[in-house]
Amino acid sequence: MTANTGHRSETEQILHLAATAEGELLGISHNARSCTSPVESFPEPCTSIAPVMYKAPNLQLNQELGTLNVGVPTFMRAPGETPGMWAMESAMDELAWALNMDPVELRLKNETTQHQQTGLPFSAKYFADCLQVGAERFGWENRAPQPRAEQTEDGKLIGWGMAAASFPAWRTSTSVTVRLLPDGNVHVLTSGNDIGTGAYTMVAITAAEALKISVDRVNVELGDSRFPNGGIAGGSMMTASLSPAVFQACRDVLEAANAKTVAEACTQLQQSGQTHFQATASAAPSEEMQQWAFHSWGAHFCEVAVDETLGQLQITRWVSVINIGQVMNAKAAASQIRGGVIMGIGEALMEACHFDPQTGYPTVYDLATYHCPVHADIPRIDVTFVGEPDYKFNPLGVRGVGEIGITSVAPAVANAIYHATGKRLRSLPLTPDKVMA
Repeated sequence: MTANTGHRSETEQILHLAATAEGELLGISHNARSCTSPVESFPEPCTSIAPVMYKAPNLQLNQELGTLNVGVPTFMRAPGETPGMWAMESAMDELAWALNMDPVELRLKNETTQHQQTGLPFSAKYFADCLQVGAERFGWENRAPQPRAEQTEDGKLIGWGMAAASFPAWRTSTSVTVRLLPDGNVHVLTSGNDIGTGAYTMVAITAAEALKISVDRVNVELGDSRFPNGGIAGGSMMTASLSPAVFQACRDVLEAANAKTVAEACTQLQQSGQTHFQATASAAPSEEMQQWAFHSWGAHFCEVAVDETLGQLQITRWVSVINIGQVMNAKAAASQIRGGVIMGIGEALMEACHFDPQTGYPTVYDLATYHCPVHADIPRIDVTFVGEPDYKFNPLGVRGVGEIGITSVAPAVANAIYHATGKRLRSLPLTPDKVMA
């Protein structure tokens, strides 16, 4: 399985931060190495996050790609951003300790209002809110001021860690057909698919809101290539791309019926003998992509309990605060974040792809022998959304959710381990042998 479907590329990153004694960043240098195969080139774009997170007058980025006799690496949730923020947010925590400064305060002090490569200002950015609300919900003000300061009655060390998160907001061209039947039921047709992320529900909610009808009157049909192009379920862009087209198609159906409400349109259908009213609408990014930088933002806070004797680590508390613009479906969106956090905990504590040095073939080749999180590994994950709709991005103000949930999970865990033990771990996964070393 791992040979055929790909893996996240190994990376080696060297990150330098220069700052004043007051915590103002003067420079960021981010050098990353990753590998690809002789068959196809796949760079893991780790350095893409450095110009986004924190302002610095001096910025140096370098990406190197080596060819190895292994399978082609591939996209895994938040490609580039996940390993890139592992380095960035670990380094920011280390800098905060060197300056004797609160890690939240350091990040707030260095927030940037623009993308430092493109020069474009960020749209609807609520990064500071994520940090401040997260700190409040977690009780961050009660954090012990020094490592190894807290432990349980049975001798386990307690540590608190946090890390900031970001992921770019993308959208693509989509089209949707909406069909209104005489009985008041609505069919929404598009080739976009649902891979388990709640697209059916999101489309139904959008149509119901646009037409002011109950959501149970909306029938959604996805994944059929005969329907209009619905975009792809990837890059955290499905909702942001599809929902504006759904909304517009619903409005166009009422316009085609020359009616203000579904009830009026149904009366006209029944009187005319027509089988339905139908409209197809499209939505696509436009000149706004040249005027603004669009990103979603977040902050993760966690508590760990560490048994140094056994090297055993348990995550006991988790708080995530996320800004994604308009939240279309709070329950599904929170589940997306929880899923990302769980994947990130797997990355942090156990997941790895090792290769046979003789053959270049993965030594772990199926799910039966691959370590991934189970219920006992995961605490209750508290998810909160902050901010306002991002109407500069699209007419509904909605950005993507999903991949931002995994970004910076691993550094939050590593930073908590440092607070608990005083040991700075710089390679993933954070296995017991590294905790005990």
